[in-house]
Amino acid sequence: MVIMDAFERIRLILDDQSADILKLTAKKPMTASQIGSELHIPHSVCYRKLKTLIDAQLLNEISRGAQSSYSTNYSKKYVSNIEQMSVILGMGGLSCILKLKSSEIPQTFRIYG
Repeated sequence: MVIMDAFERIRLILDDQSADILKLTAKKPMTASQIGSELHIPHSVCYRKLKTLIDAQLLNEISRGAQSSYSTNYSKKYVSNIEQMSVILGMGGLSCILKLKSSEIPQTFRIYG
């Protein structure tokens, strides 16, 4: 697992496809196929984005459903781990605060100022 700081996570959130994945999975858990179909992105790109978001702890992977007679794997679904993100512009500069569902402590990054 790659450890990312708050700035790297915020940059990842600002990526269009990553942001779209996080928005979709904030509403309800979805499979990679559902995400790819909904966003009209190739499966290879979708899986690469999912892995990056999981490594950044911005997305959680959950297993649900019964085993299929055709496969021994459970159906994996993905759900956003972002509880809240705030961007604050003040006299002292620009800051971002990222609160993850899996962490009690928000991460703060000062962009400038």
